[in-house]
Amino acid sequence: NLKNKSQHLLDDLKSLSVTPQINWELLRIGILDNIAAYHYSNFIAQHLNDIKHLQISVKGIDLVKHFNDGQLDAIIINEENQSDIEGEFLENKLFQEGFALVSSQSALPSALSLKQITSSKLLIAPRYCPVSQQLLNIFNSSDDLKQIGHTNTLLEVIANSDYQTILPMQMAKTLTTNDHRFQASGLTDFPPRTISLFSRTEDVQNFLVSYLR
Repeated sequence: NLKNKSQHLLDDLKSLSVTPQINWELLRIGILDNIAAYHYSNFIAQHLNDIKHLQISVKGIDLVKHFNDGQLDAIIINEENQSDIEGEFLENKLFQEGFALVSSQSALPSALSLKQITSSKLLIAPRYCPVSQQLLNIFNSSDDLKQIGHTNTLLEVIANSDYQTILPMQMAKTLTTNDHRFQASGLTDFPPRTISLFSRTEDVQNFLVSYLR
């Protein structure tokens, strides 16, 4: 009887979900700017004073470099950047997100395909952006695609011309809700991006996932 009761207790202990005791003051986290702004602004606001170091960058490759150098304990980036990560790492796919065409033209359809887009009227982020790399491969002409590395400038050019751009869906929704100069159409045939959390240790990974989801 004692043995059976002890075994039941051990089984119960194993089934308990215990949050790892990670100290926020020791964590160094990097996150891509548009992911931070449009998906995790509440998380950042709540823990900005707790985290030892928070690095926000428009370049995922810069975050990967600092992760490889041991300057960051965890990074939240587009999954496409994982090919540049060195050594062993853990990945947790947080969510997927589609894309939308953003324009100042009125009466855009609710959805369209890439074949309906004129590449000569498309503004994109510089080549370091994984989405821009995909677009350069799809349209197969870097001469037609104009690149602007500053989001505010890019959007103002679009607001005052017939140029268009492609943005992550949540960013496009927020933009069109807050600024009525812009319209957006979901892209039906552009592959979604996967946002992933990368770290070196399971305790850091589990701890952050519990806050990010």
